[in-house]
Amino acid sequence: MNFDNKYPKLFQFFAGYFPEADLDGFTDEEVVENFCADNPEDLAMAVSNELKQLIKDNESWSEALEVANRYFESNDQTESWMLMILKHLDEKKC
Repeated sequence: MNFDNKYPKLFQFFAGYFPEADLDGFTDEEVVENFCADNPEDLAMAVSNELKQLIKDNESWSEALEVANRYFESNDQTESWMLMILKHLDEKKC
């Protein structure tokens, strides 16, 4: 199953907010803040829930990173990035 079918809300979040963030000068934390400012809390909760599932599904990590335009040298770095995104999503509560 493709990443966008398996995690549709997370796919939209990653594809819609991360690829151009570096060019726009946003940190990943600011990307989460922008997402929360633009969307209702129930969508943020759905994204958070899908991200929790993705963290346990490391077979989908490479596709997720490709969608988000992020590259890490190790699985530990990838997991740390996803946990940081999750923490900020859960803290913001949009």
